[in-house]
Amino acid sequence: MLASLLAATVVAAAPGVQIAEPIRVSLEPEGTLLVADIGQGRGKVVRVSPKTGARTVVPGTTGLGRVFDAVRRGRAVYVVADSRLLRVEQGRAKVVARGLRGPTDVALEPGGTALVAESQADRVVRVSLATGRVTPVVTRGLSQPLAVARGADGAVYVADGHSGTDGRVRRIERDGSLTPLIDGLVLPSSVEVLAGGRLLVVDHVAHEGKGSVFVYDGPNRAETLAERSIAAPTSATVARDGTVYVTSFGTPRLGRLVGGRLRAL
Repeated sequence: MLASLLAATVVAAAPGVQIAEPIRVSLEPEGTLLVADIGQGRGKVVRVSPKTGARTVVPGTTGLGRVFDAVRRGRAVYVVADSRLLRVEQGRAKVVARGLRGPTDVALEPGGTALVAESQADRVVRVSLATGRVTPVVTRGLSQPLAVARGADGAVYVADGHSGTDGRVRRIERDGSLTPLIDGLVLPSSVEVLAGGRLLVVDHVAHEGKGSVFVYDGPNRAETLAERSIAAPTSATVARDGTVYVTSFGTPRLGRLVGGRLRAL
């Protein structure tokens, strides 16, 4: 199941910059989108204007191998590519940490650290952005974690693929223990913390190749945004105006949710 998340057929994007295998989307302070494109080993980060659809490649993000995530802080874009976490600034990429095992997601924290989900090591680690030191956060109870997120209150959440058999979302406590939140998913590939501690979750293949996007707001309280209607969605983010943007291995590769359907951007 993990292989299906990391392999897709290339589809031509709009004229200009093509997006082949978009696995993550994140929001920049100005409202533009950063899309991490695995790119069949020739990955890149693409900046997309939600207003015009214009796409440009972020300088310094090509030639890094498979790109799995990109998040901006200040002038720097932090990129997870192959086994490394890199800082890209002014068109140059500098390695922050190397030797990571299957890193698939990064979440920046206050104080100069970042959380990284290591799918091949079944753990979540904290990386110092200044020194590159890697410290385990949770090392037991996970199986192919694909995404990690941090709330404004410091709470940390992980989407655990669980070998594609019983996907789940957990909260990581300060002592490294895991608190169950959502069970019964197939392959949760993305989690984002919204206002009020709600969670935006993507289930990559909820049913017969179709995925779902929903908001979790506590036990038995969930708002379905798209139910088994998107071909292999990989991630989602919410803009300030409430628009939900989704990346997908299907068609379209990037779009906005309208009435439970994905409309191309």
